[in-house]
Formats: sequence, C-alpha cells, structure tokens
Amino acid sequence: MLGTAVGATVGVTSLVLNGLAVWANYDAIWFTWWLGDATGALIIAPVLILWAIHSRVGWSRGQALEASLLLLSLIFLA
Repeated sequence: MLGTAVGATVGVTSLVLNGLAVWANYDAIWFTWWLGDATGALIIAPVLILWAIHSRVGWSRGQALEASLLLLSLIFLA
C-alpha cells in the first residue's frame, strides 16, 4: 500500500503544481487517486500472481468458450 500512497502523492502534487487542480481539493483528489490505485492493486495483483504460478491453463473448448462469454458479458455490463 506504500506504493499506492507514493503514486497518489506524486500524481496529485503534479496536478496541483501544473494548475490542473487547486490546493484546497488536494486531500479529496489524493484519496480518490489512492483508492483507485489500491483497488486496482487488490484486484489485479492476485490475478497476476496466480497466472505466474499456473501459467498453463488446461481448459477444454467448452470452458474456454464459457470464460470468453463471461468476459464479454462483463465488458458489456461495465
């Protein structure tokens, strides 16, 4: 979580210093940025770790089709 805090601090500070945000909103912008980074890390990191451990997936054709349809449904609904 330290990396997400550093990333949020650097990102929001650069926005403020470049005039794209105001200092008065720094804490709200920082929290939003940090929350997005932390959520992404909590969702993506486990997937990448599991994929690195078990890189070969032994799915049948039906399972691959089901996974593809689920992914397409998720993208459509999002």
